[in-house]
Amino acid sequence: MNGKGSIVLLLLVAGLVPTILSLPVVTQKPKPAENEENHTDSTVERMENIIEYNKYLQEVVSVLESDPVFAEKLQKAAESDIRSGVIAQELEYVGHHVRSRLDELKRVELQRLKELATKQFELTNEIDRDHLKISEHVDHSNPHTFEIDDLKKLILKTSQDLMENDRRRREEFKQYELQKEFEKQEKLRSLDEEHRKAYEEDLKRQQAKHDNHEKIHHPGNKAQLEEVWEKQDHMDGQDFDPKTFFMLHDLDGNNMWDENEVKVLFINELNKMYQAGAPEDDMKERAEEMERMREHVFKEADTNKDGLISFEEFIEQTKRNEFQKDPGWDTVDHEQQFTHEEYVEFERRRQEEIQRLIAEGKLPPHPNMPQGYHPGPDVRLNPFDVLVGRGRPLRTVVGRMADGGLSPEGFAALVAVGCFKPVAAIELGPVFGSGGSIEAYALNTPGPIPAPVPLSFVSKPLPTPPLLAPLTSSILLVRVALVNCCGCTLFAML
Repeated sequence: MNGKGSIVLLLLVAGLVPTILSLPVVTQKPKPAENEENHTDSTVERMENIIEYNKYLQEVVSVLESDPVFAEKLQKAAESDIRSGVIAQELEYVGHHVRSRLDELKRVELQRLKELATKQFELTNEIDRDHLKISEHVDHSNPHTFEIDDLKKLILKTSQDLMENDRRRREEFKQYELQKEFEKQEKLRSLDEEHRKAYEEDLKRQQAKHDNHEKIHHPGNKAQLEEVWEKQDHMDGQDFDPKTFFMLHDLDGNNMWDENEVKVLFINELNKMYQAGAPEDDMKERAEEMERMREHVFKEADTNKDGLISFEEFIEQTKRNEFQKDPGWDTVDHEQQFTHEEYVEFERRRQEEIQRLIAEGKLPPHPNMPQGYHPGPDVRLNPFDVLVGRGRPLRTVVGRMADGGLSPEGFAALVAVGCFKPVAAIELGPVFGSGGSIEAYALNTPGPIPAPVPLSFVSKPLPTPPLLAPLTSSILLVRVALVNCCGCTLFAML
């Protein structure tokens, strides 16, 4: 089956096939690097994290591709017929051996779903709500054979899930930027004029340092790809060859680029702007920048809108006049992510939340706070905060880690995304009351609890290191930022 047929069949699916094939032979081997680069990036999300039925999807695609009749019809199908699932009607014409294999795949998938449903009744704590709903990617009314409705459901559900994943990502990033602005404005309101000016100057210095980098090339144009060719592929000294370049980055050898294969092309550009651990660089913005670049390149090169870039589409892109131009790239940190009205509404909801927590006794009011006063950053909350008090942790942070902090969904469940050096930073806000001390432990989970790992503390309000130091507080707000951690749990106890 040729490359275009595979592209169409994989529809909108990115990253389905593991990168198991070796790179193609080129006329001259790339020069070995003294320190070989690792091109993996934590922001390149695995497909199984987006689509829980990924294994079933891969197996169905593989079986259908093996049928030459279906492959030929797929080659000639219109894009609209693929996206709508009309192509599923052609399942009537596949060979008997193919239908038998599809029947078996469906039987195994239904058994997997049944086991998940049974397992959740055995859970003694929280119920896994994601597996309570009826899965929509299979036809449950017919548990015996794989029919046209099964293929149509699989196509439509995959398309919906991938689109929803992008929509959710953009919305989460907007909320993240709203929270950053809220914290900045609250801090500015809490400072006197002298300290406010100093803080604003510090923000300007950090922004200037962040902006002081090499030119960011326009994603997908010749200048950007040539830099990848020279620096990542170690092909400096050889003329850029689009055909060889495509094959070098077609890691699974299927004659197409999926989303992950394209996102790896931007690592060099992202490294110009963002370095982990640099206070002026926001790694959440780095992840969003990679996704924006990916969306732009697919908009330009994916002419049949199937969610993949074929070899033919890439070569056609290199022949366009725009490919030779390099207008640069407007980075996400210089684009407004929300309107003034959206921020006003966000601020109103945050202040209401703070007032509710104070009224419930979960946050202490400022001792000099006048009636009706809206507290500033001393008592602010966001998804990365933990409330601690009464001699026990009120909340334990267990969740998915990302450079720079916990994702907003971090309170739901532990999701290990790779093992790195366990480093944590805690910032203590101003505290009130009397008595108490704090201990913090970053623990690798699951498994036995190891000894506490060293923590890095930042404490502007307190002149002394906060670990085991006496604090004037009975309830304490702790800012948690976990960086480079392997499924970490942070316990903060007063």
